[in-house]
Amino acid sequence: AFKELLVSNTYTNGKGIIRFDADLTEILNNAFAAQGTLASVTMPNSVTTIGIHAFNSCVKLESITLSNSLTTLGNDAFFNCSSLTSITIPSSYFTS
Repeated sequence: AFKELLVSNTYTNGKGIIRFDADLTEILNNAFAAQGTLASVTMPNSVTTIGIHAFNSCVKLESITLSNSLTTLGNDAFFNCSSLTSITIPSSYFTS
């Protein structure tokens, strides 16, 4: 479902790095759950919603940069992401 919206899906040292097109508005529930090599995600500013368990058990996910337009972050979106050390959440999310 995301194929047409992926700008890049690359691997560096065995770690997946995903960048999306600016047309993407929602990451669905469980969309990337248990993706074993996913290490870094950068959301375009068009993303307003990240679903429940969207990145659940992405155990190699180290960093994620969320959209400035984010209004909904689903429960446990990053549950069991044991390598997550950097998450950038725009300050606007806390005021909306």
